[in-house]
Amino acid sequence: MKSEMDIPIYGTMDQENLSGVDTLLISRTSAYEELTQKDALRDAVDRALDFGLNVYSLEYIDRNKYPDLYEKAKNNRLHIRHMIIGQDDYEKSQLYRGIYGHLGECVPVVGVFGTGRSQGKFTVQLMLRKLLRTRGYNACNFGTETHCELFGFEGCCPMEMNSSIRFPREQIIRYIQGEIRRIEIEYNPEIIVVGAQSGVVPYSFALKDDEYTVPTLSFLVATVPHIYVLCVNISDDREYIRDTIQVLECLGKGKVVALVASKIVKSVIKGTAFWETKIVDSMEYKTFSDEMFALFHLPTFDIMNESDSNEIVECILDYFSRRN
Repeated sequence: MKSEMDIPIYGTMDQENLSGVDTLLISRTSAYEELTQKDALRDAVDRALDFGLNVYSLEYIDRNKYPDLYEKAKNNRLHIRHMIIGQDDYEKSQLYRGIYGHLGECVPVVGVFGTGRSQGKFTVQLMLRKLLRTRGYNACNFGTETHCELFGFEGCCPMEMNSSIRFPREQIIRYIQGEIRRIEIEYNPEIIVVGAQSGVVPYSFALKDDEYTVPTLSFLVATVPHIYVLCVNISDDREYIRDTIQVLECLGKGKVVALVASKIVKSVIKGTAFWETKIVDSMEYKTFSDEMFALFHLPTFDIMNESDSNEIVECILDYFSRRN
């Protein structure tokens, strides 16, 4: 079958479907494994190596758990790659951090944050990278997703995957500061776009809630953006949006200049544990946008709309031009 972008999609992994391919990208297999109790990661990597393919995985492939796969790759002169940063990476980052320069003062930093998951934060980062570069700006990115390097980001701290960070959590702020400084020195950017994971305000202080908010707060403190693009949901509690804006502007010191909201709305089906999605119409979206402006004096944009994307960039450039 073909996707809307004319990319072939296959339901099986066999030699015919993989003709002309040299690398297999493996997405998150853990959710599937929880349902099936099968080691889908091993199966995918093993088959890829049988077909002579390199592997890039968004899941951590533990060398101690899968020594035979690494040995097989080595014997076949193939590579297994996943995003991981260790103590050596931390030490290197501190060399850059110690080089003279004041983080956040030399280069404008735009922070992409959100009130929840699956809001298009990464899409916003890619969009800003593309449009800023199209306009002639040397824009660089520092992200928190394990697939950042696949999209050419200049730096990453894979905070969405605990097993990908192999040094103490209390060192994360210093690591990110060092990496931002490295980007400043190595790439001489005119603007840096940084992207966080979801949530800077806990919904409650219940068990495990801090696992989502504390890393994002660390990222906020480490990157000190001058301005923010905040991704929200149409269904978000309005006070929660207000709280998020206040935390970003008070703790982070930057200014929220725009909101981004998708027209795709998710909701739990009553009486079940399943989600349903719907696409709101233009009138409903405008009503929400008008409400956001009335409450927070901020424009709301649809990231999938080309005109809106360009307006977000205009908001950013206008802010920095007035600031200078």
